[in-house]
Amino acid sequence: MAAKEWRATGMHKIYGYMADVLTEPRWTRTDGTFSEKAELAADMTRSIVEGFQGEELDENSVSLTIKHFAAARV
Repeated sequence: MAAKEWRATGMHKIYGYMADVLTEPRWTRTDGTFSEKAELAADMTRSIVEGFQGEELDENSVSLTIKHFAAARV
């Protein structure tokens, strides 16, 4: 549904969603992560990408650039 809403406003690209895994609770961006569990964060990130982009990028897709290096330590 969110992809349809973005497309309806003319948006084709998102630079957003963080693939970071919460490893340091004092980090100020904890609310932008999906979990402190790597597997859960990976599953949620995969679902978000597939939901916006679909099985392949086409005219109905919203292309995503996931933020931050997935193996970064924060």
